[in-house]
Amino acid sequence: MTTEERLERVEAQLARVRWFNRCLIACIVLSLGAWLTLKTFGPETAWAQSVTRVVRANRFVLEDDNGKPRAELSMGTPGPVLMLLAENRTPSIVLSVTREGQSLMLTDKNGRRASLSVIDGQPSLMLRDENGKTGVDLIASQSQREIAMYEGGRPQVILNATNDSANLFMYDENRKLRAGLEMTKDGPSLLLMDENDKACTALGLSPGGWGLSLLGENGKQRAGLQVVKDKARLSLMDENAKPIWSAP
Repeated sequence: MTTEERLERVEAQLARVRWFNRCLIACIVLSLGAWLTLKTFGPETAWAQSVTRVVRANRFVLEDDNGKPRAELSMGTPGPVLMLLAENRTPSIVLSVTREGQSLMLTDKNGRRASLSVIDGQPSLMLRDENGKTGVDLIASQSQREIAMYEGGRPQVILNATNDSANLFMYDENRKLRAGLEMTKDGPSLLLMDENDKACTALGLSPGGWGLSLLGENGKQRAGLQVVKDKARLSLMDENAKPIWSAP
């Protein structure tokens, strides 16, 4: 083999190497471009973009496998309402927000059993039995706290406290106030009422002493017992509350 033939053979080999290198570089460039394209416009990016999308509507309904509504989020005139429904489509839990406040209501097949609300800044809690009549109400505000107990829709006991006093009221089966206990800055007092809402007995205690008054049907005092500074006094009055006898 001559020198010229050897040179031609070497040049051919170099040409094949240069062609192979160009193909290799082209494959690397194409692979890198494909990777960047998938990274920028691929399914993962599309999914991530779809997650950040905002869905706007005024009502959503969640159904179970049988197509029954079990939850509903809606926007009404008063405000938004979230309802969780039982299998019979009756609301079990209702959460609502209005201009006046917020409320959470728990119900069963017999109706409302419990509710927690904040209306005009005043929180309240209500508990009811299966008939919706017997239960307890709790109300609190800046100036007043109250607990009310009901039986058959009628008040039984009401405990009320303000910034200046505390009161306990007890009612009979006819919704008549029969006893009241009050505590003020002047001292405690007890008032007993008859079935006609008329006071008949009053007992009071003050820093200076204590007194017991028995009232007639017209509400006027008929007898009184006072103890002031270790001195006792018993008085009897006529129907017009005029003294007729006293001792000492």
